[in-house]
Amino acid sequence: MLGLYQATERDSMIHAAVHLHMFLAGCLLSWAVIGIDPIRRRPGTRGRLAALVIAAAGHDTLAKLMYAWMPPAGGGPAAGRQLEAELMYYGGTAIDVALAVIVMTQWYLAAGRALARTRRRSAVAGP
Repeated sequence: MLGLYQATERDSMIHAAVHLHMFLAGCLLSWAVIGIDPIRRRPGTRGRLAALVIAAAGHDTLAKLMYAWMPPAGGGPAAGRQLEAELMYYGGTAIDVALAVIVMTQWYLAAGRALARTRRRSAVAGP
C-alpha cells in the first residue's frame, strides 16, 4: 500500500487514475443508493440507508486516520494532508446528508403515491 501512495506522489498519471477510481466508486454508490432507474431487486429504503450509513462511517474513519497519522516518508507535508482530511470529512458528511435527504424524499413520495392508489381503489369500489 505504501508503494501505491508513493507512486501517486511521483507520477501524475497514477495520481489522476486513483482520483478517477475514487470518483467513479462514489458515483456507483450514489447510483445504487438514489438511482431512479428501475433495476432488479433494488434494496428498500432501510437497506439503502444502511448502505449509506456504513459507507459514511468508513469514509469518516478514513478521514480521521488521515488527519491523525503522519504520512509515509516522502508523502508531503503533514499540514497538506490534514487539510485534505478535513475536506474529506466535512465535504463527505455534506454529501452523505444530501444523499440521505434524497433517499428519505423518495420514500416519502412513494408512500404518498401508494396512499393515493389506495384511496382511488376505495373510491372506485364504493362503500
